[in-house]
Formats: sequence, C-alpha cells, structure tokens
Amino acid sequence: MCFFPWDRRKKLSAINGFFPIEDFDLAAYDFDMPTKTTRENARRAAREGKKPTTQAGEYIREEMHKMKNGSGNVRSREQAIAIGLSEARREGLKLGVPSGRLPAATRRKAEKDSAIASGREKVSPSRSTGAKKAARTRGRRYARSS
Repeated sequence: MCFFPWDRRKKLSAINGFFPIEDFDLAAYDFDMPTKTTRENARRAAREGKKPTTQAGEYIREEMHKMKNGSGNVRSREQAIAIGLSEARREGLKLGVPSGRLPAATRRKAEKDSAIASGREKVSPSRSTGAKKAARTRGRRYARSS
C-alpha cells in the first residue's frame, strides 16, 4: 500500500511490465505505515479486551510479512519486532517504555513514539526523509532473491 493512488498505479504498471523496470525503484515504495487491515485487527483485539502486547502483535505480523516478501527495511526477525512495536506505539497502543538492561536510545525512541501518538511531539520531516532514503539504499544493496 502506498501513500498516493498514482504511486500505486505506477508500482503496479512497473510490475506488470508497462514501462522499463530499470527506471523504477520498487524499494522506494516499500516504506509504508501500517495497512488499514492491520489497524482494524488491532482495534478489534482492543475491543475484545486483549492486552496491548497482543494488539501490537498485528503490527509485528505485518512487518514479518514485509520481511518475507523482500522489503528493504527489515533484515532480521529482531528488527521486524522492533519496527512493529514502534509502529504500534505511534498508533497509540499503551505499550509503555521497555524495561531491563537496554540502551538509553531505545528507551528514548519508545518515549518519543508514545509522545508522537498522543500529539505531544511531531515527526521530524528531515529525519523521515533520511529514513526513506536509507530504506531505498538498503533495498538496492540487500535485494532479496526469494
């Protein structure tokens, strides 16, 4: 799923062979937010009274599928879990800050994700641009052949 409908058409036409694939960077369009069905499944779990970690499982599941399908963003299961939990926090799930022996940067990231969900902080546009650029680079560098 892409942000704009014309991106989706471009992606589909490239896959179906309407214009040369070498001019098209598929990895550039794989940096997505959670899909609508993932959000709905997480909300359904919340309505059923499931714990926040169970609700976050939907986001992790989606990241695992992206990894399996060859997304340029995820290189390991641990990374998929971390990204899934981060997206869940940004969507507003009350996961809290991780405890135990963790780097301070991990705690700060979790706090920032929760703050973004509640509207206390905004996403930095320059950081988002850098992350998207890094994802495109990884997509080209670590292209999966599965």
